[in-house]
Amino acid sequence: MSVTPGALAAVIAAAVMVPSAGSAPDRPTPSASALAGLAQAAASGQGAAADHAVAQLREAGPAGLAALLAAEPRGPRWSAAVDAVAAQKDAAATGLYWYTDLERAKAAARAGGRPILSLHLLGRLDREASCANSRFFRTVLYANEDVGRALRERFVLHWESVRPVPRVTIDLGDGRRLAGTVAGNSIHYVLDSEGRVVDGLPGLYGPQAFLRVLGEAEHTARAASGLDGPGFSLYRAAHHRLALAAMGADGIEVPRLALPVSAPGRRPSADQAGRLARTKALAEVPLLRGLSRSPADAAALGEAAGAERAAAARFAAECRLDARSRAIVVAKQRSWARAAGVAAPDEAAIVAGVERSLAADTARNETVLRPRLRAWFARGEAPATASALDDRVYAELFLTPASDPWLGLVDPTAFAALDPLAVQQQQLAAPRP
Repeated sequence: MSVTPGALAAVIAAAVMVPSAGSAPDRPTPSASALAGLAQAAASGQGAAADHAVAQLREAGPAGLAALLAAEPRGPRWSAAVDAVAAQKDAAATGLYWYTDLERAKAAARAGGRPILSLHLLGRLDREASCANSRFFRTVLYANEDVGRALRERFVLHWESVRPVPRVTIDLGDGRRLAGTVAGNSIHYVLDSEGRVVDGLPGLYGPQAFLRVLGEAEHTARAASGLDGPGFSLYRAAHHRLALAAMGADGIEVPRLALPVSAPGRRPSADQAGRLARTKALAEVPLLRGLSRSPADAAALGEAAGAERAAAARFAAECRLDARSRAIVVAKQRSWARAAGVAAPDEAAIVAGVERSLAADTARNETVLRPRLRAWFARGEAPATASALDDRVYAELFLTPASDPWLGLVDPTAFAALDPLAVQQQQLAAPRP
């Protein structure tokens, strides 16, 4: 069934406007019947009518996404519309609605009495080629049934792009190209309903580890909500001081993984930054190895492998993929293998590899990155807003400072025997297959 612009206008005109708990209180939402009509238009229509329906469903907030998820037919147009309304790629598998306007997210959080989970990333969550960590969020975290339910029911979701995600293309010279993203990392901030940062979850976690850490941060956000500025700062600092003091109190020695560092006066390389997130690095290492890895970096990586495996073992049980995430991971990997003309590994090998790297990421996040972030909170050094905190997080935790526009991909000490201007001229003159 297609919906004409005239019919769509009639659907909107006939709507009875009622408040929606998922939207800002000053933005009323069409009635359920009107939303169903808009969803039908978005799922089966095309052109201006479908685009207008998508815009109206997006404006309606989570209620608009829920109506579209229930609509038929479920073809490519429906999937694209779901992603647009949700502001998230692969949203049909997660059913999550994301605000991109923090003020609207804060209004929804106040109306619903919930904290905000604010994802800060390189690139955009609604594009396929966002940074690698955010792509794993979509497939192994947000698609997880338990994680998705917790996010829908207990949080208002928001994302913000820190800067564009770097892309690298390798031209094999015969018409084939390898393309990928590099040098990106992401962090989930937990905010109270006023938008003040309570805690942060840097990088990628296994699903159950993510839920555990998120539950603690949610409790802190609810407890801090309503406190004035000085009271909020004191409470946040005290909470993180106690959490740092309690590390290891369960009798288990927590392996402290070394954080990659650069030589004095030298900017971190993209490879050093990439090693902070094992799952992401596995996707990017073929590109990074040829761009920025030095012999010293390679040696350090080998020395750290044993400690990394020991730390990851502690978190392995919290990094198992559920059936939904397994299906998405395997389908995407096999689709990629078909497109590349290579044999895909079997399902067990694909899943086992992802779970191992998730455990390594979780271990590094919990024993290195998050304790550093907690220390900033405990000492009162972290600003109240996430955007203000980003500069320090990306410079000191993720090793991709804003002061380096090349994100560690350019090493001026590495001689390549190439004239950059000549290379650019050759590229411009070369015929394209």
